[in-house]
Amino acid sequence: MSAAANLGRNAVAHAEPETVLGAKLGIGSRLGRVLIRGEVTNKPWFAVAAVLLATLMTSFHTRYFSLALGDLRAVWGLSYDEGAELNTIANALQLLAAPVIPLAVVTFGARRVLMYNALLLAFTTFLTPFATGHLALFLLNGATAILLGCFVPATLATIFRNLPPAYWLMALSLYTVRLTLTLHSGATLESLYIDRIGWQGIFWQTTASALLVAMLVGVGIPQEPINEEIWDRSDKGAVAMFCVALTMVFAGIDEGNRLDWFESGEIVALVGGGLLLFVCFLVWQFFTDQPFAHPRVMMRRGAVLPMLIGVFFGFANLATAYLVPSFLGTIQHQKSTQSGDILWVVTLAQIILVPVSIYVIRRVDARITVAFGLVAMMVSCWLGTFITHDWVGRDFLPVTLAMAVGSAFTFTSMMVLAVANSKPTDMLGVLAYAQIARVLGPTFATSVVTTLIRKREAIHSALLTPYVDPGRPVVAAALNAVGGQMEGLRSIVQREAYVLAYRDLYTFCFWMGAVALLLVMLMPPAPPNALTPTGHDI
Repeated sequence: MSAAANLGRNAVAHAEPETVLGAKLGIGSRLGRVLIRGEVTNKPWFAVAAVLLATLMTSFHTRYFSLALGDLRAVWGLSYDEGAELNTIANALQLLAAPVIPLAVVTFGARRVLMYNALLLAFTTFLTPFATGHLALFLLNGATAILLGCFVPATLATIFRNLPPAYWLMALSLYTVRLTLTLHSGATLESLYIDRIGWQGIFWQTTASALLVAMLVGVGIPQEPINEEIWDRSDKGAVAMFCVALTMVFAGIDEGNRLDWFESGEIVALVGGGLLLFVCFLVWQFFTDQPFAHPRVMMRRGAVLPMLIGVFFGFANLATAYLVPSFLGTIQHQKSTQSGDILWVVTLAQIILVPVSIYVIRRVDARITVAFGLVAMMVSCWLGTFITHDWVGRDFLPVTLAMAVGSAFTFTSMMVLAVANSKPTDMLGVLAYAQIARVLGPTFATSVVTTLIRKREAIHSALLTPYVDPGRPVVAAALNAVGGQMEGLRSIVQREAYVLAYRDLYTFCFWMGAVALLLVMLMPPAPPNALTPTGHDI
């Protein structure tokens, strides 16, 4: 063999590790650059799809877990109190991370925050159905809650950074419709998992969604350098105080109804300690050189009023999301699947009305559309004050239709007002305080309504009992109808007491909507920007 041939063979042999093997590993190398180093081009629609899917995943998981708690307690062998504590952990710990996420996105970049959290969430939710022992259950569900709390606060920043202004309103509408979708369809879908698919599907659906979120982030959001200056300047102690304070208050409110509120030392410690820590945080913000969320950002009407309106909106929204299934379960003894069917009317109607609301908001002052939506919700609550023990699901159709119209216009318009009135320099602080209205508000509303139902039923039972005299014709007729059994008569009294209690709650929700309507009148007009009728083309 010639020297030239030998030289060629030696060259190929020496080149194999660098060229042939390199070619074999080329795909892996490119994949590594995409997934690990984040060397991708920015794809705005992928980024927005990721965060919108993440918010929907968060809302559905939280709703499913709360609704399926009774079945999960039986599966895991938990007592009623242990199940309630697990539910509080699964909700309260979302607030431990949520307020700091906008700052984390600015410091570490959206890719790191969203992708790593999504992958960890997929891991914890995949393992949860295999967990044995109370400690493992509490740890896994607590970790899941912290990770879930990271996604919703990152959504608005991702939308505004990645989409052209012309698409902001559409993205906000999709962001807000998730609330109605999860609140009003959760009961039916949760029953589907429990009765047909298996309770494990509640967690593994989140696993699959989290992996999809991670994939969308991986190919759509490039890696950003860590902003070490912001990290060094941030007041980490103040951030910890704020997050822990809100978590403690949330836990106290969530457990309040079960432990009879301030009759329990645990509630006093959680709420009192959380409020004290929050006050210390507020005072510290006036003295620190680098405030995390200075109270001055909430001193403007345009910042604080949308949050207050959101809290009262949460009360009015319970007229269908909570009172309808609760009434049908208590009075008609219907399962969540049966009572949940009528609530699909709200979900489907709102999906249909979303394009209509976008069209109207682009042409009319958002304050008018908020007011219109609140009036529709008040009509829904007013119709609910006519309930009797004969009402079944179809009787609630006018109530649900009016609520669907109100929700479609109110929530999206409210978000428009909040964003349009915010200053970019105050955005991090406003988003931190917004978690109070977003997470604490609905929990506070649900706890108050649940407590009022219990208290009002007791009051009406006490008021009705003196009139239960077998000598009265109406009482005698009722007694005959139950076979002369006094126990049956007491059941009728309790049933009517509950009906009166639900009427009171619909009246209460009506006035909560009226207070929200009053606050709308105090809202200042939004300056021209991409979300207002005079500036959506800019």
